[in-house]
Amino acid sequence: MEERVIREVEKLLQQAGEGILGVYHSGRFNIFQKTDMSPVTEADHLSSKTINHGLNILFPGIPVIDEENPIPAYSERMDWSHYFLLDPLDGTREFLKRNGEFCINLALMEHNRPVASWIYQPAGSRGWYCIKGSGLREFGGRVAEMANRENGKRLRLITSRSHTPAKGYAFFDEISKRYDLEIIRLGSALKQVEVALGFSGLYVRGSGCSEWDTAAGHLMVEEAGGAVLQWDMDSTLFYNKPGLKNPPFVMMSEYWQTVEFKEFIKSVLPRGM
Repeated sequence: MEERVIREVEKLLQQAGEGILGVYHSGRFNIFQKTDMSPVTEADHLSSKTINHGLNILFPGIPVIDEENPIPAYSERMDWSHYFLLDPLDGTREFLKRNGEFCINLALMEHNRPVASWIYQPAGSRGWYCIKGSGLREFGGRVAEMANRENGKRLRLITSRSHTPAKGYAFFDEISKRYDLEIIRLGSALKQVEVALGFSGLYVRGSGCSEWDTAAGHLMVEEAGGAVLQWDMDSTLFYNKPGLKNPPFVMMSEYWQTVEFKEFIKSVLPRGM
């Protein structure tokens, strides 16, 4: 992808981010509930409209699967070679809590695999992107600043502020029997950025997550040397399924890519989480 186009996508997400922050600072969210009972706000819709309009100009003919728009039938999209997966405001609950931990997720898919992705955090004006085979960078083209490798048995596990079931806590207890465990809580796909950058070693998600929640972060984690694996700890996530819900998955940073660690995690993963 041309550098010029990458910069244009960055500008587009920043523009959408400005619209999100306008609603955020106004305090007038106009909250609605979707059919799955999750919240959606005026900011979600504004961001969606801005980004879809811009993508249609930059990439005419490439369809967009957007959380806030009607999803095309599987019979229509099953043979798409290229498409975008978009979450125009990931972390709406964090947006409503006004803690700044929300972002925009965008991934260009090729044959149902992410090949370019962007994650932008409006509150803080921080963004990251990657093109498959070119590593992880910050908006503007700077090589992303990576964390120092984790030391010994100390494991930083990152988890959601809003979605940790009881089985998740039991899982944490099992890990702490073997490793010096530090639990970090963060909203939205920013958790996946933390894994990609190496600031956290492990992120586990059992349910309630959709393809647009992970596609952008998935590529970033892999480009940084990490792995995104399903519960069997062998196969990776795949995309453009008849239903767009993800199966349970594990994201691991590069440092923890050992057979011993993977086997241990596989042995303690909760079932039906």
